[in-house]
Order: sequence, then C-alpha cells, then structure tokens
Amino acid sequence: MNKSKIQNKVVFSILLIRFWIKGSIMVDEHQIITSISNVVLGIIPLGKNEKQFTLRNIQGVQINTKFNIGSFLLGFLLTTLGLFAYIFSIILVPIGVIIFLNGILTSITITGNGDDYKIEVPFFEKSKILEINKSIQEALIYRENKEVNAIYEASIINANTIVNAINSRN
Repeated sequence: MNKSKIQNKVVFSILLIRFWIKGSIMVDEHQIITSISNVVLGIIPLGKNEKQFTLRNIQGVQINTKFNIGSFLLGFLLTTLGLFAYIFSIILVPIGVIIFLNGILTSITITGNGDDYKIEVPFFEKSKILEINKSIQEALIYRENKEVNAIYEASIINANTIVNAINSRN
C-alpha cells in the first residue's frame, strides 16, 4: 500500500459548552476529509457529517475570527446581574460567562469547486485551526511541486526521445 508523505489529523471541540462533541479534519497529499458530529437536542452526539475534498479541487482556505457583539452584551448583562442578585449568582454568573465566551469564534472555510464549507470552533481551538490550515497549505504546495516535477521529467524524456531519433537518422 502506498503511504502518503503528508498526513495530519486534527481533532477539536465544536462547541464551548459541549466540549465532548468533537470534529476532525484530516489532510494528506491527495485530499481533505472533514468529520463533524451531528447533535440531537443540542447535547447528544448522533452521527457525523463527513465531507471530502480532493486537493486538485481546492481553490482556497480562509481563517477568520469573529466577535458576536450580541453574545458579549448578553453574557456581560447576565454576569453583572448574577453578581448583584445573590440568590441567582450561582446560576447566572457561569451562564453569563459561557455566553460571553461563545461570542468569540474561529472559523476555517474551505473553498472547493466553487462551494464554501465553513467550520466554526470555540476560541480556545484556534491553534488547531491554524495547524490544519498550515497542513492544507503544505499539502497544496507538495501536490503542485509533484505535478511540476512530473511535467519536467516527462519533458526531459520527450527531449531525449527526440535527440535519440535525430541521432539515429544520422
């Protein structure tokens, strides 16, 4: 079996509160495979959504960090209310902090065949998204270099064939 020279699989949480729900992106020299857990009732993982891209069809990869002002404001409001409402503070403060932190998302968008495929992760998984982006860029460069080398080698063989044909005529 032919082993790939480039291979990287990164597993990450897809939700801040439900950190046990995972997704993954695997990159090798031929393809990118994403696998994101589906959830029922927002907490129960049930099945997976898998998507496969061949590197030949990748037009680009984009990393983005976004800040949701609505989550920030609601989280700040609930946390502040929790600090002043002593009875409910044990409930409101953690909920407010979690909602506030859910306002920071990092996403990776893979464009292939004109379609965008976006995966959003919590802020603390940003390093994993940057790692997978680096792996995708390396795989794309490796593939391009491999194709250029194949064309170069084919042109040398063709040139040698022509030279040999000319020499055999003389």
